[in-house]
Amino acid sequence: MSVENKIKNYIDKDYKIKAWPSKVKYRLMVLEYISSKFQVGVMYSEKEVTEILAASFTFADGCFLRRELFDNGFLNRTNDGSKYWKVGPTLMEEFGETSRLIIKDSVKDECESLQRLYESGKYLKDIIGDSFEADHIYKCLADGDLPPITNANKKYYKIKSIYLKETSELIGFIDMYHGYPEEKTLWIGYMYINCSFQRKGFGQEVVEYICNETQKIKLNKISLGVSLKNWQGLRFWSKCGFNTIIGISGDGECTLDSLAFMGLEKKLD
Repeated sequence: MSVENKIKNYIDKDYKIKAWPSKVKYRLMVLEYISSKFQVGVMYSEKEVTEILAASFTFADGCFLRRELFDNGFLNRTNDGSKYWKVGPTLMEEFGETSRLIIKDSVKDECESLQRLYESGKYLKDIIGDSFEADHIYKCLADGDLPPITNANKKYYKIKSIYLKETSELIGFIDMYHGYPEEKTLWIGYMYINCSFQRKGFGQEVVEYICNETQKIKLNKISLGVSLKNWQGLRFWSKCGFNTIIGISGDGECTLDSLAFMGLEKKLD
């Protein structure tokens, strides 16, 4: 259920907040709803903040809501209060583990090993018609593989290396962006497990870990895209609970060379 639906008793017909909730739980939901009017990565003057708030509520005054947004961590500001900005999503921890795996933020020292692993999955990219880049991992580590949104920021991108605990062998990687396609959503851009380690439950172990960590940082959905030619991938993600279709895009005609992708989503709350 969306935040908007959860606080429907506090919203008027024009989708403005009409009353301040008495319970802290709903106050935070109202503040989250109002904070959705701001964009991460944009600096706002005090006047601009006041104008945005004025269009979002019909009670109290802008100073009250501005203070509440700041005190509860939805907006940050300069010491003199002249500039405000929206606080971005909390990032997943750098290091984590499961019963059999170590999952950690990738670093440049791993670039060559990760690139070789990436190249070992070239067969899959050939099947689904995706492009193959000889310096893909380097670009990901240096600049991030960012989504096509305004103010996309490398700070919210992560690529994580997946190691087997027993042997310390690098067996896979996964990359993600915090806050896409919606503010409270984690986007998985690419995940790959070495062929030698597939069909042994490692992929599901990684996804379970990512789901748990995503909940810890207060994001409530995970989304991803899968090629319709990648039957193995479709089966895998469906088995992991990604059964909500959020969109389909691709070529206008169906031919042997046509490409199409399905957006899938899993809700965590």
